[in-house]
Amino acid sequence: DVAADYKLNSSSTDDSKSAPGHDDGKIDRPTKLKVGVKNLSQLSAVLDYDRIYGIYMDRALYLIMVGTELYEIIKARGIKVYIELPYVITGAFDLDRYLQDIDCDGIYIRNIDGFFSKKAYNKDIICGAGLYAYNSIAGGFISENRPEGVERVTFELPKELNLTELNRLSEAEYLASKRKNSKDIKDVIDREFVVYEYQQVMLANNCAIKDKKGCSKSNEVMKLTDDKSNSFYAASICDECINVIYNGLPFMIFDRADIINRIKDITYHRINFTIEDEAMVRRIMDSYLGMDKSLQEIAHTTGHIKRGVE
Repeated sequence: DVAADYKLNSSSTDDSKSAPGHDDGKIDRPTKLKVGVKNLSQLSAVLDYDRIYGIYMDRALYLIMVGTELYEIIKARGIKVYIELPYVITGAFDLDRYLQDIDCDGIYIRNIDGFFSKKAYNKDIICGAGLYAYNSIAGGFISENRPEGVERVTFELPKELNLTELNRLSEAEYLASKRKNSKDIKDVIDREFVVYEYQQVMLANNCAIKDKKGCSKSNEVMKLTDDKSNSFYAASICDECINVIYNGLPFMIFDRADIINRIKDITYHRINFTIEDEAMVRRIMDSYLGMDKSLQEIAHTTGHIKRGVE
């Protein structure tokens, strides 16, 4: 049980210890909150909250959801749906075929191959951190080469940068947008900041779950421990026959109002759910909305935002 792996930790290391948050200052939250979900139970939990602007999901989950009450709720409330492109894209990938029978508002692009999978597109595109737009050259290149018909590009803020570097990137994106389009930056580029997730550390072609228990084709999650007793989670992506390996501690920053309020030009916050059960999804949502402060005591990491990549 993944939820049982969470342990209260009041004496963790500097990077994962609890820090002042709602008690010391209120987060200036954007009006738009997006969430990423991996299964129907997570989707059901997040739909109990009125703040949801958009939902990320993969193609397989979307097709399971269609025809259910959850699908009708999403349509009735006008919640935007973004389809995640595959983790690995080959030359045979056909975006039109991939999105066949799917009524979505845009796509989440994980890598540069997905970015160039179609020359023209008339819906929203969200460029994930996997596009490595962590400097002015990369950010400018992506902004200037967006597919024809795309009016706005949403950038997921890179995970490698610290606070100062993130704000410098905002200025670089502005300059890039002005070169391609005379509109103001707010008419061209949106910035999306992930405030909670288990961060991906690698992709693996070999499946740890298949090696240990055999192939079940059920998108399972397995907890792994290395020779230094560090924990990780391996999630099987059966449609692609790969494993996504996640850090054993969740990244969480929404309890640090002193940091998050200093990041410039954020249009969206995003909460990515991966291995959480329904009860933990609700705790995280309540914590983000300021209704539950107990989550601050759970061991977590703040990533590179305070120190950057060394």
